[in-house]
Amino acid sequence: GVELFWHFVNEYKKIGPVILHPVKTRIALMVEVRFAGISKIGDEYIEGAFWSKAPTKSKKFYKVSNFTPKDYGLHFRIRNKTDIDRAFRRFMKAAYAIGERKHIQRKPSGRNRKPPKNRKANS
Repeated sequence: GVELFWHFVNEYKKIGPVILHPVKTRIALMVEVRFAGISKIGDEYIEGAFWSKAPTKSKKFYKVSNFTPKDYGLHFRIRNKTDIDRAFRRFMKAAYAIGERKHIQRKPSGRNRKPPKNRKANS
């Protein structure tokens, strides 16, 4: 299980830098926010979940949790390194993008915004 955990982390490092963040009974992975976590390290497996913006019926996940109308947890169990295949990596990348907060529409900074119309300037 420990070897699979580090394999999982190293697969994420191929996508981009990650921070390991211990949270209560799990180890979360984060960039700007936590996007995945490992909740159990067994003798020969690991269990964890990804944050997702969409549900899935993929057999890669034994459970899909609904946190809010637009937020889901995709729960997985990895028993060997080959479980992290091309299809699984797509879910990893999608979760990583959430960790980077790419799903958030960012408002323009104050420097480039025009002042509101019909407002008098302070003298």
